[in-house]
Amino acid sequence: FGANSKVLIYMGTSVSPPALGLNLYLSWKGLMWQALLNGRFGGKFRAPIFNYPIIQGMTKTTVNAQYADVLDGDNSIPSLPQGEDTGYQNWTTYLNYLDTKVENSSYIYFKEMILDYTLPQLLVEKIKLKNISIFSKVENIGLLWTANKKHYHPEYLPGTPTPATTYTIGIRINL
Repeated sequence: FGANSKVLIYMGTSVSPPALGLNLYLSWKGLMWQALLNGRFGGKFRAPIFNYPIIQGMTKTTVNAQYADVLDGDNSIPSLPQGEDTGYQNWTTYLNYLDTKVENSSYIYFKEMILDYTLPQLLVEKIKLKNISIFSKVENIGLLWTANKKHYHPEYLPGTPTPATTYTIGIRINL
């Protein structure tokens, strides 16, 4: 590998090998509660970094959400250039590969929760039905825990589409 072997450092796999799925279920009389959690452990990801836009004359410049990290003096990334820094153009090329921006991608995610209530059989038989239940479901609730500093979901980094939280309410009737 030559000279690069002294510069490049293996930080870990970007695909988290072990996965966890946990299905919790509680039932009492006609009430049922169920929750589904999932997680991945052991991988790495590159955390988003300030984009250090090239400022030239009167060109309009857009900065991203990580600008606050630069202003707050985050030691894992370079500060803003001072004066006429001639190497400033290289910052946008090399900053994404800093080892200080490699984070642990382990997380536990609250995938869904279901609450279901089945009406008592005596009540249902009075209205000449077999079964009635009322239910609600919430999906993509959010992160419970992450191993990275910014609490990012490593599969949905800032600037990428994330799954929307969905709510469902319904009634099941068996005639």
